[in-house]
Parts: sequence; C-alpha cells; structure tokens
Amino acid sequence: MKAVPDEPRTWHSLSPVLRESWYRSSQFLHNPDTAMAPVELDDETLNAYRREHPLQQVLPIFQKLLVQPAAQAGLLVAI
Repeated sequence: MKAVPDEPRTWHSLSPVLRESWYRSSQFLHNPDTAMAPVELDDETLNAYRREHPLQQVLPIFQKLLVQPAAQAGLLVAI
C-alpha cells in the first residue's frame, strides 16, 4: 500500500524521519487554512536574519517572478 499524507495507517512504509515529519504536519490537517508553523524567532531577529542571508540578493527576483504570479493564482511559494 502506498503512503498517503492524510491516511496515517499507510505511513508504515515511510522512513522514521519522514513518518515523524508527516505526523507533525498531520496535527494541522483538521483545518489547513488556519495552520501556523511555530516561529521561534521574534520579528526583529527574523528580519535581521533575512537581511544577512545570502538569498537576500535574489529575493526581489523571486518576488517578481515567482511570488507575485503565484499569489495572483492563489498559490503559495516556499523558498
């Protein structure tokens, strides 16, 4: 039987790391519209991290070519 994300009884074939990840994600399946990942950084620390990250130089390109079109289509982009 193939593993299916929203069917825990099918997860036995997954590696332990992936199974644990799916389990954590499954905690949000009851209402994915309101699911929020835990954030361990305050806003100031997160903003500083983003400013200093090597991807900062290309984020405007991602924003223009990926994020804006995806948002217009109702999609999410994760980088």
